[in-house]
Amino acid sequence: MSDEAKNGLVLIDFGGDVVDRARLFFSIQPANVHTVVFPAIKRTANLVRRETTKAIREKYDISVANLRAEENVQMYSKIGEDKFYTYIHYRAYKGIPLFRFNGVTPKYPKVDTSKLVPVIMAGLRAPIVKSANERRAHWQMVYPGVEASAHVLKGNSNKKLENTFVATMKSGHTGIFKRTGAATSGLYGGNDEIQELYGPNIVQMLGNREVQDKITQKAEAYFVARIEHEIDRLWAQNFLSDEQWGEMNR
Repeated sequence: MSDEAKNGLVLIDFGGDVVDRARLFFSIQPANVHTVVFPAIKRTANLVRRETTKAIREKYDISVANLRAEENVQMYSKIGEDKFYTYIHYRAYKGIPLFRFNGVTPKYPKVDTSKLVPVIMAGLRAPIVKSANERRAHWQMVYPGVEASAHVLKGNSNKKLENTFVATMKSGHTGIFKRTGAATSGLYGGNDEIQELYGPNIVQMLGNREVQDKITQKAEAYFVARIEHEIDRLWAQNFLSDEQWGEMNR
């Protein structure tokens, strides 16, 4: 896999004839460049999202809604008389929150009333303390969250995740979190450090380069067809004269 693909960038390469025709169009109608390009990008991006979602869901147990392809797959273009390229951007710097995969339990925050565990409670702020009694004053015994279970691949059963729990943040975001055993800043007046657990990202879920190449090839063919369609549409709406049209189709 190329470095660009690992970083989530996949270049769409166009044939010379299409590039030449597009550049000629831009030289004749520079004011209509965005009128041609933006609709083509939008439709091609939707195609890429559909194909990406289909490829991922053949292997991974995640719903269309939770994959959120509209956030994780974008398309961008640099098009003009001296440049003509488009690339797909797969969001690769962060994985999909583990809670979004199907089969996660519990489905909502739930506590285990069978035991108590010591935690540093949020909001208990204090200066630096040295005595054991002072340190213990900032810890409290609480019922822990029920340990989460999850899987990401279709056909796999859930696996218990030690020291984890399901929680909903103030923002409304729900996720699976793990206590690291460390404390946040504030020394003994800080909080227990927790980290959200994530599954693989879009690029990792697409897997081998062959799958990405198939999606890219479909995108290339579709984008070229849409560019041609938009140019034809402008001619039909009299944005191009018969003379200009003839020059475009020599």
